[in-house]
Amino acid sequence: MEAGEVIASFAPEYHIPPTYDIIMDKPIETRQDVVDTLELLYRMPRPYTLFIYSLKIIPNTGLEQPMKERGVDLEAISANYSVIPPKVANLLLYALAVRRPPLRLFDWALTRVHSSATPQKEYPTLGMALRSVYLGKRVVDHLRLMDFSIIPGWSGYVVWRLGIIGLWRRRFNPRPPRPEPGKHRRVDVGARIPVVEVEAG
Repeated sequence: MEAGEVIASFAPEYHIPPTYDIIMDKPIETRQDVVDTLELLYRMPRPYTLFIYSLKIIPNTGLEQPMKERGVDLEAISANYSVIPPKVANLLLYALAVRRPPLRLFDWALTRVHSSATPQKEYPTLGMALRSVYLGKRVVDHLRLMDFSIIPGWSGYVVWRLGIIGLWRRRFNPRPPRPEPGKHRRVDVGARIPVVEVEAG
């Protein structure tokens, strides 16, 4: 949380929002595990975005054997890990990546969250709409700062060679002066996180 606060304090003025990888649809997690993940992301310092994945198992790896021992039937890595089932928990991830919803609405949605292995209703139309908004926000963030790090190939190089990046940064999005030491915002996040002490032995 403290690292996220520092990183977020320099966005969006100095760089694109930080990105956190989230892997969902783990068949051995409990409902509380899912709720804890969502609540953590609700409290995370903003701005940020997410790379959202659905768990897939690579054959003949250290993760495959324990899953087989538990009798878990997982999709192989050949399945698309970047397309997640439109369950309530996963839809909340898209929403959190765009904007923090009102707490009352968020708490209401959490009551409809289940563990990944629990059969549950899916919402494909809402999922498509939220995913489109989520991807659109990511595109806007990158274009606004002329950041092409998530686009493979020659696109960023060509835009740089044509002088478009330099023109954009000089005319439309000039870099602000470097922050003075100690001037970035800090929040006492320790007060919001319970500390658990564990005795050795």
